[in-house]
Amino acid sequence: MHLVRKKWFILFESGGLLSRTGDRVTYFYDEALSFGNFEEAQRYLASNENRVSCTGIRPSLTEAA
Repeated sequence: MHLVRKKWFILFESGGLLSRTGDRVTYFYDEALSFGNFEEAQRYLASNENRVSCTGIRPSLTEAA
């Protein structure tokens, strides 16, 4: 049995994801900023709200394998 570890991403209403640099939108999971758990992603989003909101698109958190 092989366990798949899920990751959390910051998803925008446009369908894009926050890039690893934290200041762009990407549509590729391998280029997106990822987190190991929900709490870590939530803390990042809360502490970097101004930086994330500069994209002009409302962010939310999503989980993917």
